[in-house]
Amino acid sequence: MRCFLKYIGLLLIVAGGVLLIFYTTLNRITNMHFLLAGLVELLGLSIYIVTNRFIKDKNPQDSCN
Repeated sequence: MRCFLKYIGLLLIVAGGVLLIFYTTLNRITNMHFLLAGLVELLGLSIYIVTNRFIKDKNPQDSCN
C-alpha cells in the first residue's frame, strides 16, 4: 500500500498530461479543459511532494521497485 501511495502523485501527473493530449487531438480546446488538466497536474505534483516527504520505507530491503 505504501508503494501505491508513493506513486499516486506521479499517476495523477501523467493523467493530467493524457487529458491535455486527449483534448488537443479532439480539437475540443477550451479554457475549461486546460484548467481541468492543469489542476490534475498540480494536484498530482503536490501529492507527490507530500507523500514522498512523509512516507518513509521502514525496511530498505522491501523497497518499491
